[in-house]
Amino acid sequence: MAIQALSLETIFAVLGNFFSVLVYLAPIPTFTRIYREKSTIGYQSMPYITTLLASMLWLLYGCIKLNSLPIITINAFGCVVEIIYTSIFIYYATRQARIYTLILLGVAIVQFSIVLITSFFMIGIDKIIIVGLISMVFSTTVFAAPLAVVKKLMFMFGLYELPK
Repeated sequence: MAIQALSLETIFAVLGNFFSVLVYLAPIPTFTRIYREKSTIGYQSMPYITTLLASMLWLLYGCIKLNSLPIITINAFGCVVEIIYTSIFIYYATRQARIYTLILLGVAIVQFSIVLITSFFMIGIDKIIIVGLISMVFSTTVFAAPLAVVKKLMFMFGLYELPK
């Protein structure tokens, strides 16, 4: 029975990582367009910064939890991809968007640093639970962050002019 549970866990870990890679690579058309236009074309950086923060937190969680290689690998990949996206965004952004993005990035790094430093003072299962809960909250923001863009589009173009 233990062998079946382990293999089932492995199957779901591999599937989870596969779909996570697809999610991380989904913005490639956006960044291809940014590269071609040599401009951020009104795109927002917040979804990429929040995804970077969530990936860093899950990477920390994977490092302190035993037997979590799938968590470590996918979130290390996510950190690299999001750093590339953010770098491209900063390079092609207007001065105002660049400053805003750098401020968001600074806030994300400070938040991660607070969690990292605080986790050094925790021991045992408490560290895993607290870092895991914080990671879940920020992962939720990753999916909520694009809603800010949708809200902006609704006010800019009106609900009836959005693509169907």
